[in-house]
Amino acid sequence: MLTVAAVAVFSTCVVGSLACSCWHEAGPDRYCRYPVVVRGVATAEWEERPEPLDHSDPWSKYFMNSDWVYTVQVEEAIILPDSLQGNATIELRSPTQGSLCGRRFPVDVSIVFFAWLRDGGQVETGLCEPNSPWEDLDDWERELITEHIPDYCANKDSNRKPPEP
Repeated sequence: MLTVAAVAVFSTCVVGSLACSCWHEAGPDRYCRYPVVVRGVATAEWEERPEPLDHSDPWSKYFMNSDWVYTVQVEEAIILPDSLQGNATIELRSPTQGSLCGRRFPVDVSIVFFAWLRDGGQVETGLCEPNSPWEDLDDWERELITEHIPDYCANKDSNRKPPEP
């Protein structure tokens, strides 16, 4: 009976929570999944929330549907859809909550961003994507991402659709 009660309590806790879960593919195919791959610098960051912050409610700052929004100055367009070609900047979004696979990025640092193009043209990335500061990449990784991956992915019949949120 104690076991049944423990399972019931544990199940209630697990069902009511949100969690980020990532599945990483091995090999170059993992990079071909992303319709947006750029090296760029976030020049501005702000939090966007569907509801304004209510200072009388201490819980409103933890609103789960808010996003970090970045203006990213594109240094190098590695893989871009036609709708973003030629843009000097892109607006990049990531959920503010880590439990929703959100990730916050430093400003004024060159980063390779791997992102999804959502309905409505929003560019979104997060914890599960292989985003990395440019300075942290080895020379062979830089060459792979900027020279080999674009050609490899262009020659594949890849399905660049984002996972369901």
